[in-house]
Amino acid sequence: ELIAGAKNDAVFRSRLRVMDIDENDLQQLFQMIDIDESGSLQVSEFIGPLSRWARDSKTAPRFIKYNLMQSMQMQEDLLELSDRRFTRLSTQLETLANQLSAVTGGESEPEGLLMPTSSGDDSFNTTASSSHDQISAPHASGHPELLESKDSSHFALESQASLPVDIDDHDCHSRRAPTLATHSSEISRKIEAAMAHIDAKLETLLHREEERHRQPQRLARGHSKDTFRVMYMEQPWHVNGGGKPRSKDSERTLANI
Repeated sequence: ELIAGAKNDAVFRSRLRVMDIDENDLQQLFQMIDIDESGSLQVSEFIGPLSRWARDSKTAPRFIKYNLMQSMQMQEDLLELSDRRFTRLSTQLETLANQLSAVTGGESEPEGLLMPTSSGDDSFNTTASSSHDQISAPHASGHPELLESKDSSHFALESQASLPVDIDDHDCHSRRAPTLATHSSEISRKIEAAMAHIDAKLETLLHREEERHRQPQRLARGHSKDTFRVMYMEQPWHVNGGGKPRSKDSERTLANI
């Protein structure tokens, strides 16, 4: 696994190349730490050489300081990235909320538009009734039976005329209800999909940052104190891992060290 990591990890491979460590040297370093020759490094086997290196090596303080600076820079980058992502998420949620309110308001407006229709039909029926009374009034004394039959036929016509209006109004309500429910379900699905996508993206980014943080620690496994002395003798320690200026908090932390 160590040899495969040295071949596949670009950062590890470049640092081994700088220290002029080939595959045989890496195997010898591994065998030096693997005291019981089990083929794997246990915690008790690794902590001993690491403690001796941290106590006796002159490069250990600089190595620890470099890792601390790199870790602080990674935390700042992760905080900035999280801030941007959450700001974008908040903007998307506000946009979806505005769209939902617009759809809800647009669907509720036609209900008020249907009200004048019934009042118009009522006025039409009232006008027709009054005109019928005006026409049939002169004949009331001469033909009472004919007037009664006309009244009954007029009532039947009014009932038939008002019936389609009620049916259409019911159909409009039945058509509007599924439409509003469909829009609401679609927006809910979009919100859930956006949240799932953002969660997956954040998990990927966090995993990537953790892998970047582990890479400097992998280098410490299997090396003696002379190896780290050669590795970090010529490194520019006045600049942090990302090549960016130090912040005031970083300077104060390093001064305390």
